[in-house]
Amino acid sequence: MDFSPPVIDSQNQIHVILGFQYGTHLNGMITVPASFNSNSNYQYYLVKYNLAGDILGTPSLLPLAGSTLFRSGYLQFMYDEANSRYYLGGSRNLEGTGTLGAALSYNNVPVVGSGFLLSFSSTTFNELWRRDFSNTGNLGANFIYGLKKDPVTSDIYLSGKIGRSTNTVTF
Repeated sequence: MDFSPPVIDSQNQIHVILGFQYGTHLNGMITVPASFNSNSNYQYYLVKYNLAGDILGTPSLLPLAGSTLFRSGYLQFMYDEANSRYYLGGSRNLEGTGTLGAALSYNNVPVVGSGFLLSFSSTTFNELWRRDFSNTGNLGANFIYGLKKDPVTSDIYLSGKIGRSTNTVTF
């Protein structure tokens, strides 16, 4: 399985993205088809828990496909409760690789750059916007290691690393 860092809202509900492979999971609440049977192909759900670890409601299937690299620590997950949106930010690469990394898409639209930030509705899960960034040439990976939100203005702050390039980075 694959899973995001948990986030806790003002009602003490824990929000987490869980990726599962083929089989029945979460005490029979979800069944993942046989086509999801490899380490690079998960079916992703948004699941909410209370502080006692009980699932709240029904897990929601997300239109997220591929492999997120949550397990490798190269993806951040954040909830903006005031604006009813989630953010995913990170890299499709692993440290030390020079390729564009794992395939990842949202609502069948591929994430193109190695580094990206995606915003989607917390109620409909529709994509609101995305930004991916690539450097010129294929000389290094781009990473978002930190993702924070100002609690008053909802401004987003990123920290990370840009791979070697010819000094041209677009986002």
